[in-house]
Amino acid sequence: MNRRPKSKPIPTANSHLRQVPQLQKDWNKVVRELNKLHVELIEYDTDELFIDYWTVYFKQELGEKSRPKTIPNFNMSMNKALVQGLTRPKGENLLYWTDELSEGTFAGFYIPMSDIEKDDPQVMESFLRFYSLVANHFDYANFFLNLRQSIKSMGKEEDLLAYSIWYYIFYYGKFLHKLRAGSIEDYSLCAMWYTEFLDQNSFYRRLPSEQVVVLLLSSCEELVSDGGTHWMENPLLAQAHSAVRKFFDNHSATLTALYQESGVELDSLDLAPQHRAMIADLDRVLYLDKEELFLQEILDDASDAALYKFLTAKQMLKFGPKSIYNLTGVVKDILMGTEYSLHGSFKEDFSSLPNFKLPKEEVYVSSVQYWYDLLPEQRDELRAQVFARADSEKLSISKAKIRKRLESHRVNVMNLITSPILFWVKHKDKYLIPQWNLLEDETGKKLRQLHNKRKKKLREEKKLLEGHLKSIAKLDSLEALIAYQEQHNPSFSDATLQKKWEHEYKRMEVIFLNRASYYDSRMEEFGFPDTIMNKNIKAIWLKEILQIEEEVKPYVNFVMKAFQSALPVRRTVVFSEDRHISDGLEFDPDTLYDHEKWIRADVMKAMQTKVDLGEAIQINTFCLDYSGSMYDDRMRNLFKTLYLLVLGLEDRKSFDAFHFFSDRFIDVVGFSSEFTNRKVLLKILRQITEMYNSDLIYRGAGGTNISDGIAKSNEKMQAFRNKFLEENPEANIVCSIFVITDGQPSLGITEISELNEFIEQERKKSDVEIKGIFIKSEEEEHMEVMEEIFGTEHYVETSNFQEGVNKFVRIMTQTYKQQRKDFKWKKKRQKLGIVK
Repeated sequence: MNRRPKSKPIPTANSHLRQVPQLQKDWNKVVRELNKLHVELIEYDTDELFIDYWTVYFKQELGEKSRPKTIPNFNMSMNKALVQGLTRPKGENLLYWTDELSEGTFAGFYIPMSDIEKDDPQVMESFLRFYSLVANHFDYANFFLNLRQSIKSMGKEEDLLAYSIWYYIFYYGKFLHKLRAGSIEDYSLCAMWYTEFLDQNSFYRRLPSEQVVVLLLSSCEELVSDGGTHWMENPLLAQAHSAVRKFFDNHSATLTALYQESGVELDSLDLAPQHRAMIADLDRVLYLDKEELFLQEILDDASDAALYKFLTAKQMLKFGPKSIYNLTGVVKDILMGTEYSLHGSFKEDFSSLPNFKLPKEEVYVSSVQYWYDLLPEQRDELRAQVFARADSEKLSISKAKIRKRLESHRVNVMNLITSPILFWVKHKDKYLIPQWNLLEDETGKKLRQLHNKRKKKLREEKKLLEGHLKSIAKLDSLEALIAYQEQHNPSFSDATLQKKWEHEYKRMEVIFLNRASYYDSRMEEFGFPDTIMNKNIKAIWLKEILQIEEEVKPYVNFVMKAFQSALPVRRTVVFSEDRHISDGLEFDPDTLYDHEKWIRADVMKAMQTKVDLGEAIQINTFCLDYSGSMYDDRMRNLFKTLYLLVLGLEDRKSFDAFHFFSDRFIDVVGFSSEFTNRKVLLKILRQITEMYNSDLIYRGAGGTNISDGIAKSNEKMQAFRNKFLEENPEANIVCSIFVITDGQPSLGITEISELNEFIEQERKKSDVEIKGIFIKSEEEEHMEVMEEIFGTEHYVETSNFQEGVNKFVRIMTQTYKQQRKDFKWKKKRQKLGIVK
């Protein structure tokens, strides 16, 4: 019953697969994807098993009843029960096999290593998914049941081919309906499987039985997919045998009804007569194979009956095994005309696909002409000639050979649509019986034992790898990573796991290198190289700055746009007169009109940044409260606000200083010859924080001397202004002082009216705007004293960071805009000769 030779004992593990890491990686991916469908894949070495195609893997399922833990010869019992259930019973012992079949369920495939090594993993996965879905969702129980009941009504000489073909395709349609209702993804994979897979170009070479099978499959898929009837316009139908075309003409309505409705049954009252008639007509189409195979026997004389000798001399010259064509190998269309063109041997090309099919049995054993090479009238002529002249003994010998060819062909036809779940064997040389495509019990058991050992070892190594990966993920430096590798030196027998470890180690190494490079660039950006500090201390400062940067991100766009509208851009980009010396290369468009530039090699010009002082230069001093009440969140929020303001100012035409006041005046960031950039932030941060156990603590100290802070800030501003005018006498300058405090003055001028008068004098004396920003807690009431100190139009108050940003930016931008407006009116009055 089982045609496969006995296998050697235990096959070897797939060591050669693990030697190709990419192959192992791709195959592991296929295995993971199929595991999601609860399908297990077990690879085996074909040299050990002498089997080079896929076989099915069934698992035993023990129910609630008390049963032995194992069933001896499980696979053999399944096939034995199936054959007993489908052959003619001696009594009424119906469906003996159903109980046996319930012992096992589909679990996966045994896959030959040769397939894994030669086929594309995506192709493998596609086939495996399709056949897994078929094995799990195809209604085999009713398929077998219909075959079983058909056997009871068959005549002694009948076989199961017509029933087997039709029932399988009918339940294939139900399978598609089931998938479509349950999973669109699964259905899209299976919807047009056979239509796309079968070789349509060689359709004319197929025997009538194959033609009708291909068209039944195609019509089933098309009708289930869109419910239309356009499949009757299939170009293959026009190429088919006349009896095949007649079959579909007669039964298109029945097929449509049976395919389109997933719930319809074959013994439906309305369809039963049509169904019986269709099966009878299908059987007649299958019988036509004998005619073509008889013709083939004339052409190649495989039986040695020498039927070709009953042809005329001219016919033997053209078509016999010893014809001029066969002896010389010349092309027939040159010798006898294009209507005799030889199409070549009929051979389906599966070389690019996995070996999921059982080996095809030989039907055409020669390399001579084939029945499909001849025109229809030539076929009729040769058959008639031989039947008229051959004796009964010769015909009897040839019929025996034709019968063997026919049996082999029918095995191929059934395996065409059911591999690799089922394969078919000839029972008592009369009719085909399906078998589960199973390995022998002992072979399968040993394969699974080896597979389970490999899986166990793989699980242990995966767990070990996960531990190493978690450990290195917690490391914070390249030095620590190198030390970890030297201490543990992880290695894995599985090539994929080893590669993953090496990849993760390299990735972490690159991360640390990139992080170091990134930190170096950020330290350069904030002026760390200009500061003498321990490397670890620098890292703490930078970490805080980067944390502040992350926290203020939501406000950056708002601040940048606000300052863009209030202050002019300080940079413009122009072509440099000297080539290749500045920020980068740019194509010179003048080359299009001055071709001599190509000769002078003056094609490219470098871009360079030009700083334009513009009509008005902004000079700001930020006068900041450093008293003891400015601690923790207040001081940190102040720094966050300053961070945003520096980002907004650094692309503007602005010179800025940052000073603090408490008991004394603290000069932190003075004016320089450059416009403001973010290097000032580190100096500010160092002033307002102190290190405690590797943490930064924000704090202030002393009292609140507002008058001293304003006076000295203004003094330094005027000194810078005068110096700048000496070097740039045509420059126009506007000045502002922004005072930020969280309390009333406790030192210096403490009387509110006197302090207000002092501030007004500073404004007029130096032509400077002085604005106050008051930081209060949410519990504090409105402090009118700040309004009295700075004036109603010159102060704002805030109780939280977000509100502070909005109000601070608004008062600064309004100040800038008003200063520029006043500056323009001043210039206009000067041009008109109006003296104020």
